[in-house]
Amino acid sequence: MEYTFIEYADMHLMYGLASCNALEARRLYHEKFPSRILPNQKIFQRVDQRLRENGGQFILMRKVWGKSTDAGLRRTVHIRRN
Repeated sequence: MEYTFIEYADMHLMYGLASCNALEARRLYHEKFPSRILPNQKIFQRVDQRLRENGGQFILMRKVWGKSTDAGLRRTVHIRRN
């Protein structure tokens, strides 16, 4: 299953609201977004882990012949600090 950046962001927000409890994050996500496909708890953990490992960089994955491969494209989130 592939998710949009907005869905990943919402998953990460719910994970934070749940104090990094993936099962609680899943419950909150379903409560907030009942019409969306409900990811399993490991997805919430992976989103958090990847953000911590990669910072603001997201590697876009493309399906090629049924397999996910690195498309070589990166998006960087620039955070302005005051």
